[in-house]
Amino acid sequence: MKPNFYLERKLQREGYRFVLGLDEAGRGALAGPVTAAGVILLADFFKKRPPSWTKLVRDSKQLSAKQREFLYEKAIRETNLLHYASSSVGEKIIDRKDILQATKLAMRAVVRKMVSPDNI
Repeated sequence: MKPNFYLERKLQREGYRFVLGLDEAGRGALAGPVTAAGVILLADFFKKRPPSWTKLVRDSKQLSAKQREFLYEKAIRETNLLHYASSSVGEKIIDRKDILQATKLAMRAVVRKMVSPDNI
């Protein structure tokens, strides 16, 4: 499914300043950390037609390594239209708590980074 940014545009019209997209990786692995990442598309992103690279945005597992690298360069390195953060929780915490709680910890850390006064 290709992104259409319908929900983001709707929330912006309703007065929300930021919409944070949040996801995780590593929950299915037998060992290793769980990592969460978040992206906020800034208001200027919606003032014009989305860049052509947005049609490639979908589940990263469906992308080739070349497509992921291209999106990283275009979406993250070459634009000032988004803000992002990531956080990982290691195996020791996963073993002590469980994978779901570790995922929530990683996601909360991303949200804290994204809403810090330095980023707003």
